[in-house]
Amino acid sequence: MTILGFGFGGLGWLAAVYAQWLPMTVALFCLAWIPIGVTNTIFMTLIQTYVPEELVGRVTSVSISASAAAMPIGSLLGGIAGDAFGSTLVVAVTGAGFLFVTLYWIAHPLLRHVPAVEEIDPVEYGLRDVS
Repeated sequence: MTILGFGFGGLGWLAAVYAQWLPMTVALFCLAWIPIGVTNTIFMTLIQTYVPEELVGRVTSVSISASAAAMPIGSLLGGIAGDAFGSTLVVAVTGAGFLFVTLYWIAHPLLRHVPAVEEIDPVEYGLRDVS
């Protein structure tokens, strides 16, 4: 799902950059976020399933807080880069970044074969054994 999600998201971002009609650009950009949201939901399910119960709150809090803290920094850097290089290039590079995540997951043997959350062997991924 991560490979398909980030691949579709990256292609959606790139297609949005090159669409010549504003409503199409908006639609493609919105559609590109759907698989990313699905993937994030799967990651949170993984955390809630395999992180020890007494640490789930802390791990979830740190994960969400890190994401929220990175958002204004990324927005600032994206704005600076947009002023310096143009918004089209910045959005295209971001789309390429999503595609890089796809290629990384394809290239990494352990990530390429991650099973469904309920079928994961936690020990193989450095997680606790819940059985």
